[in-house]
Amino acid sequence: MTASSIDTAVTGKRRRSRAGWVVAVVFAFVYAFAVFGGLSNLIGVNQNFASFGVAMPGGALAALIGLVAAPIVVYAIALWGTRRLTTIASAIVFIVGFALTAVITLDLQSLYAAVLSNS
Repeated sequence: MTASSIDTAVTGKRRRSRAGWVVAVVFAFVYAFAVFGGLSNLIGVNQNFASFGVAMPGGALAALIGLVAAPIVVYAIALWGTRRLTTIASAIVFIVGFALTAVITLDLQSLYAAVLSNS
């Protein structure tokens, strides 16, 4: 018996393997790319509004903050949800989570455009 099988037998819980942690770390960089995109939009658009001396509408600011927060929240949920899955299943969950992040990002960008066109 290995240490992990003894741990599983004693506690009844399965732990993330080393390969599972490698998958989680690799996808952390992928999700960080999405966070960086949202953060660069937030900073750049905010600076553009400030350079023209115009206040950014509240809904637009909320959409830009959502662009930063959505990948972080989705990654945290995926990381928590895959703690007892196999490595392949974890990778699939992280891929689906990143697709969900892309959908949320596109929705927030269209919300941002709608807020600006109405104001």
